Amino acid sequence: MNIKREQGFSTLLITVVISLIMALYVFSLLSVELFNSKKTQNIIISQELKSMSASGLQCAVDIILRSGQKPTSASIDYTPCVDA
Repeated sequence: MNIKREQGFSTLLITVVISLIMALYVFSLLSVELFNSKKTQNIIISQELKSMSASGLQCAVDIILRSGQKPTSASIDYTPCVDA
C-alpha cells in the first residue's frame, strides 16, 4: 500500500507542476494579446489624428490662397477649418 500512495503523490505533484506551467503560459499569452490590442488602438487613433490635422492644414492653405493675404494676417478667418 505504501508504494501506491507514493505513486499517487508523485502523480499529483507532476500534475500540479504541469498545470502551473500551463497557467503561466496562458497568462503570458493574455498579456501579449492585451499589449497588441492597445498598440493597434493607438495606431488607429494616431492615424485618425494625422488625417484630421492634414485636412485642417489643407483647409487653412485653401483659405489663405483664396484670400490672397499673408498667412500672418490676423483678419483671416479659420473657423470653417475648425468646424469641419
